[in-house]
Amino acid sequence: MDRDALSPIQKELLGQFTDVKRVLDSHSIPYTLTCGTLLGAVRHQGFIPWDDDIDILLTRADFQRFEACYPHEADSRYQITYTNTWTPRIMSADAAVEGAYLDLFILDNFPDSAAGRFWRVLLLRLLQGMLKHDTDYSRFSTTQRMLLGTTRALGAAFSVKTKTRWYTRLSAATKRSGMVHKSNGEYKHLPHALNPSVYASRVEGVFEGLSVWLPADYHGELTRFFGPDYMTPPPPEARVAKHTRP
Repeated sequence: MDRDALSPIQKELLGQFTDVKRVLDSHSIPYTLTCGTLLGAVRHQGFIPWDDDIDILLTRADFQRFEACYPHEADSRYQITYTNTWTPRIMSADAAVEGAYLDLFILDNFPDSAAGRFWRVLLLRLLQGMLKHDTDYSRFSTTQRMLLGTTRALGAAFSVKTKTRWYTRLSAATKRSGMVHKSNGEYKHLPHALNPSVYASRVEGVFEGLSVWLPADYHGELTRFFGPDYMTPPPPEARVAKHTRP
């Protein structure tokens, strides 16, 4: 591991993650890496070289435990916040490195019925559109731009705090079911019903020299997100940061 080779954003992210991990471990709050951070741990034992965020996953109950203690125990450089998103994030309190943040993804119970899942996803997507206020419309079709513009206009009448409260209440509305989903995940992944046992079992991994937790079936998780050839890096032209640009 050569931490000197990390970008300024990755160094800031590693500091955030080290602090979050300290609090999680001190309270025995379980978590796993997820999304690109999980891929980085498996394929690179650290950051994907061009990655620019960190993603971890907790159940709703475990996130609530973390949310209650982190503000009081965090390093003074970091804070938990919502900004331009429906996903809670750890960020630098003084924006020391712009664009560096750790995403906290949450597993919630997913309704057992197809109708219940349909309406849950539809309403969550509507709220995502209402919360988003910094959208790159060039990435979408004309129809999608119209829908995004409409949801943004609807959301303008309400505060971020109010919309975030609605999002949380809706996400956590199902108290018992046989499946879970990443309720504050990306738009396209919201409908994916997952077996909770996938995340109940964990194995140790390494991320930039830190001992971390991975889902035991990380192969299945990475295959769902990145395809069966996830161990093969993409072509050079596709190796770009997702959230920041040079």
